[in-house]
Amino acid sequence: DVVEYFERNPCLTPEKEKDSSNNGNSVSSSDPIEVVKNLAVVYKITDSIDPPAELCMKILQSISSLAFHNTSTVRATIKSSGLFDTRDSLIIYLLRLSTTTSNLSTPNTINPPWTAFLYNFNFESIANHKAFREANGILYLLHILHLCINLTP
Repeated sequence: DVVEYFERNPCLTPEKEKDSSNNGNSVSSSDPIEVVKNLAVVYKITDSIDPPAELCMKILQSISSLAFHNTSTVRATIKSSGLFDTRDSLIIYLLRLSTTTSNLSTPNTINPPWTAFLYNFNFESIANHKAFREANGILYLLHILHLCINLTP
């Protein structure tokens, strides 16, 4: 699937193929900028559905990997195409999801799958964003911390 492909192959480099009309010289067959733009359209679909937490976490990981493994030009396209906005929306969605009563674990049970996301994601990267503050992201984080205190034996 698309998300798993970009998790495994986060470095976007133009692929070269031989062009017989160009005296056998290499020409670019995939433009990283276009790949990011197309990926943004695919990931934007998550705004209109309630995706499973596992899918959200995979999308978040792929966006982070793309930003980390590519050039500043590709990162600028990630930003201008709205992938970072999609990332922020998914984070808020996961925080909301993690605080609903149907997703809370009880003491002495295995934590829900979003726990790994909460432990591993660097919230400093989005905590200062206006959209995160307006969506009460900080309050969700505090609520989760409060719940975690109550879950410890």
